[in-house]
Amino acid sequence: MRQTKRVMTQFCFYDRTGIEKMLEKQAAKGWMLESIGQLSWNYRRTEPKQVHFAVTYYPNASMFDPYPTVGEELYQEFVSHSGWRFVASNAQLQIFCSEAETPVPIETDPMVELQNIHKAVKKSYLPGYYLMIAAATMNLILMGWRLYENFTGTLANNANLFTILCWTVLFGMELTEILSYYLWRRKALRAAETDGSFVETHNRNNITWVILAVVSAALILTLTSITPKAAYVAVVMLVLMFAAVALVLLFTQWMKKTGFSREDNKAYTILATVFISLALTGVATWVVAGIFDRHQEDIHVRDTYEINGVTFTRYGDDVPLTVAELTGEDTVNYSTYKTFNSSILIDQLVANQHPDFLSGQGESLRYVVIEVKFAPLFEFCLREYLTMAHDQQVTDIFGNTYCREFQPIDPTDWGADRAWQLYDREEALTEYLLVYGNRIVNFDFSLEPTQEQKDMVKARFG
Repeated sequence: MRQTKRVMTQFCFYDRTGIEKMLEKQAAKGWMLESIGQLSWNYRRTEPKQVHFAVTYYPNASMFDPYPTVGEELYQEFVSHSGWRFVASNAQLQIFCSEAETPVPIETDPMVELQNIHKAVKKSYLPGYYLMIAAATMNLILMGWRLYENFTGTLANNANLFTILCWTVLFGMELTEILSYYLWRRKALRAAETDGSFVETHNRNNITWVILAVVSAALILTLTSITPKAAYVAVVMLVLMFAAVALVLLFTQWMKKTGFSREDNKAYTILATVFISLALTGVATWVVAGIFDRHQEDIHVRDTYEINGVTFTRYGDDVPLTVAELTGEDTVNYSTYKTFNSSILIDQLVANQHPDFLSGQGESLRYVVIEVKFAPLFEFCLREYLTMAHDQQVTDIFGNTYCREFQPIDPTDWGADRAWQLYDREEALTEYLLVYGNRIVNFDFSLEPTQEQKDMVKARFG
């Protein structure tokens, strides 16, 4: 039978009542808190018994202090005169226990207790949350810019969706914690002034675990939906990220036990963070480069050829519709390249086929097929392609600048639900935008397609 256990515990820093209730339940099961680590709460097996716990806050303490400081020892000795035994601490958080049936309260003035909590919260709780909100906001703005630049392509990638989910969840959690604290504090101050009572804090431990479970499920979905090479890279980056955090925490703990002063510990921790981050970035670059070398997928490359000493590549991807099928021409010297991205919201296929530079003759073909799985996004994806031509300005030989535009046409020839053709002012081009149910097809052929070719497009993509 094991004598110790480590428990990952998710409590708000100021959740005094939640922590006390949790520790009392653990003691009743025969587990007494022994220490509080950076990542877990550590327990030792004892006889099951009813124990009262008290959580207090010593604002002058710091996570960088050599443990324990003179001030903390004096504070703990002062509390022990009230019949309480010191159990464990983590920076400003101090935990005591008593087996007395009705122990004397450590804190007798709610206003003083609230002041101590607020000083501790401002010192070690709020700065980190504000920093995380700033980081989440910056990354959400960057993702918003990517959506603005390439809405469909961004959402057709589960990794992008996972990134958006993580930063959104982080922003929501941090903001919720800050607002919850100030709402609780306002209510607690009012109660302390009115009748001298202490308002219990609210525990959202279960909600936190649910959120972590959702994010973990999203991570697994993302890793299983991307290429093995990309999954290897993602796993390596996650491992190195957690390794960097663990190394910094271990180094800080070692300095505390060795007796480094608070100022020295803080300075060396910052230096260690920078050094370890740079070192692991180098390791990550080396490992990822090795992964790409070992798992290089030349599935696109068919062969190469040279012109005047310059090497060119022919690609040989399988695509659903080719120039050979449309025209009956021999396309042995063609290069065919495709990219396919898929997410839980959108699938996007981009195919290109053109003659190589050696032959220099022949028709070219390009098409994009988008399948929108989440209906509310359909019109946004369609609008992106309808307005894409407006973002590409054209200048004629006289220096006049204008924009091409898609104009509605009769969709019946294409067997489509809706259809548009690209116009260069008054001249109709051979690029089309077609809608088949929940599919959007952007079809660009170097020739004006015949009815037979239109029917072939409908048969493949309709």
